Formats: sequence, structure tokens, C-alpha cells
Amino acid sequence: MKSKNGMLAAATLGLCLLPTAGFAQAFCSELSNVDAFPDAHKWVAPVSYQEENGVFYHPKDLFVGRKFSAEEAALLAQMANTFKDRGAQLAIVLTAPRLLTTKTVGADVTPALVDDIRLGYDRAISQLNELGIVAPNIMEWLEEHPGTMEAFNFRQDTHWSPAGAGQAALSLRARLEEDTNIVFPDLGTNFVQAEETVFEFLGAFAGAVQQVCSVEIEPEKVAYNAIEANASDVSAESLLFGSVENAVNVALLGTSFSNNTNKDRFRWADAVSYALQTQPENLAIEGGGLDTSFLHAALTPEKLTAFDLLVWEIPWPTLHGNWAPNLRQVLGTLERPCSGDLTRVASRTISAADGWVPLFEGVILQDKIELRFEDFEIGRLDLRVVNATEETEDYRIARLDRLPPSANRAVWSIFLTNPAESFSNGNPFSVQIRARDISQPQKLDATMCSTVLQ
Repeated sequence: MKSKNGMLAAATLGLCLLPTAGFAQAFCSELSNVDAFPDAHKWVAPVSYQEENGVFYHPKDLFVGRKFSAEEAALLAQMANTFKDRGAQLAIVLTAPRLLTTKTVGADVTPALVDDIRLGYDRAISQLNELGIVAPNIMEWLEEHPGTMEAFNFRQDTHWSPAGAGQAALSLRARLEEDTNIVFPDLGTNFVQAEETVFEFLGAFAGAVQQVCSVEIEPEKVAYNAIEANASDVSAESLLFGSVENAVNVALLGTSFSNNTNKDRFRWADAVSYALQTQPENLAIEGGGLDTSFLHAALTPEKLTAFDLLVWEIPWPTLHGNWAPNLRQVLGTLERPCSGDLTRVASRTISAADGWVPLFEGVILQDKIELRFEDFEIGRLDLRVVNATEETEDYRIARLDRLPPSANRAVWSIFLTNPAESFSNGNPFSVQIRARDISQPQKLDATMCSTVLQ
């Protein structure tokens, strides 16, 4: 049966969480001691366990969310508008919190905490949609489709399951159909659900517990439906980039949720293929954090110009912390390169030992900076911006080593204006730099320009 929007009224995409043995036993007290974990597993420590439903969790799962700052909100809105000006739509899929989907309650997971997590999730989704970014509320979708919540997230791991990815993709389609003019083919037009498949997975929590407690844990098993092209004469190439009627050109940006082991282990690309009935290009990067995959795409502009829709998957715990420095680097890279008569240039020789080095003074109406180093593409640097009202802000800019060398990494571009302020108050007046990861002196050429006046 289909609903009026052409979607399955109770589309499953694999909802069955199969029984898993081994959870009745007690584990060990060392799980509360971070030092007891081998280095490879310390990132999940300490680990707690809820015996009633067999869920492992760690402190990041207790995150209750936060409100985006005015600065973050303004930067996100500007990113969304940048794509709209190019005829494209930005969507963010904020993954559903594990403690909500697994219905976990324990000594440190009180009903009040669970309520706070839900309020925080709903608030973040509302903010994103208010900024012109399409963001599905996955929790509401799961509640509206009985039987879909139990298998959404793994109990032994931090990620969603293939079944959960399928539901997230369907919730994305529903939101896009509600909020945009994008028209998708009916489900089953280009891609169909095939046979049910059982996915076996020993998650990160289970692997750590085995090492710390010297116990054996059976892999978790989740059933889901594989996705395949509707007809044998429809090739993947013909589905990619819209050569099939009504197909939409989609790019996937994100983390290991989208491209685990860089092989789409959790079938997010397959799920989007079915939900949107088009083959997306998966540009997500495992271990890349909030922005590495987006930065990679922005540094290779030809990857972005072909897309009608950019789907940015962001894990719920990533909401913790200030997004502004990450957004500034992505937005600066998205804006056109500095050129013309209104640019200002400076050359310096710098290293970490120099501390703060002045670059520009009196640069009102200059909102973007481009940095070209002699030999520095990955690492950390700090920018100190003093605006026209003499308020000082420090931006920690970082590029992870997961940024592929295929990107044009020679130039660091950072958007410096605070869009939440008036143009005169939010524009930089002076800029200094500190090169934390440059051990030996090297040449830096810096250019400032206005993205508004170019």
C-alpha cells in the first residue's frame, strides 16, 4: 500500500532486529576504567551496559544537545543560500540519538535525561529547517511508522544499522517533498527492494568489551532489504547524474555513517538510491569529522556543480562543540577565489615559534582570507580577528589527514565576517595568524578580499 505522496505507508527497508546471544552474562568492572582499554578502543571508553535491552553506551550518548549560536546559525544560513543561488538544495540528516531509539533507561540514563535529549534533538532540527536547510526529524518519522525504531541504531556500536539508514533516507524524502519543489519518481521506478539480507556486525563497543573483559560476544544481527536497479537494462551509469527521467543529481557528504570503511558498510547510499530513486555519488569520508568531506568537495569544485541536492549526514554527538571554525573554512572555500583590484596581499615567513604574527591592519570590507603556504596542507593554525568594534575572536582552523590529496589543498580559504552582526560591526579590521603545526620557518602568501564586492 502507498500513501498519497507515493511512499510506502509502512516502508520497512529491514526492520527486524534478530535475537543476539551473550548479553545475559555480567561483564567486568574494568569497563568504567579508561586506562583498562587498549589504545585502539579508548575512544569508546568508559562503557556502560543496559542489560534489559542489551545496549552498550558511553558518555557521548548522554549528550542532550544545544542551541546553535547566532554566529553558527548565520554561517549555516549563508551556506544554504550559497547553494540556492546555484540552483541546489542543502539537506542535513542529523542522526537519531542512540538512547532514544534503543529506549535505554539506566542508573545514569534517567527518564528526565531521555526527555532532555529528545528536546535537544527536536530543537536542533527546528533550527536547521528555519535556516532554509531541509532537515528531517527522524524521531518523529520513526514514531509515525510503528516497528521501525527498534533496529534503527546498533546496540553494540555507535552507528545506525542498514535498516536505520533506510528509514533515515525515507524520512529525508518525505521532508524534501514537503519543503521543496524537487520531484522524485515513485518508489520502485528505478530502484526496488530485493531479498531480505541479514547483516552481522561486531560493533565497536562489543569489540572493546571482548578485549577488556576477556569474554566472547556474538555479532549483532539485523535484517534489511537489499536495493537493486529495477531493470537489468538500466545501468548505474544511466542512473547517475540524471540521465533517467526525473532522476535528481545527489551528492552524499558525511562521516562513517555514510561511508564506513569507505565501502558504505551500512548501506546509506543504497538507502538513498531507493528513497530518492536516483543513484547518489557518495563523497563521505570515514573519520573526517564534521566538515572534511564537505571541504574535500568544495576544494574540488567540479564535484559540486553537477548536483541538485547535497545531503550532509551529521552524527548527533557531533553537535557538541562550536561548529563556527569548521563552517568558516567550508564557506570560505565555497566562495569564489579572491581576484580583482580590491584584494590586499601580504607575505610572511612564519613558524610555530613566532606566536601571533600580524597579517593585515585596517581591512574593513575584506571578509575572506586565502593562505598559500610553501609546504603546509594538513594540520592546525589559528586566526585572530579584531572587528571594527574592537572585539577579538580567535578561530582554530584545522584540516584532518583524512582530507584526500586529490583535493586542491595548496590554498586555505576562510570566511572571516560574522554574518550575525551588521556588515560594519561583523567585518574584520585586523588579522593575525599563529601557525601551531609549522615547525620550521616557511613562506606564507596571504590574500584578503570581499566576496560581496567582487
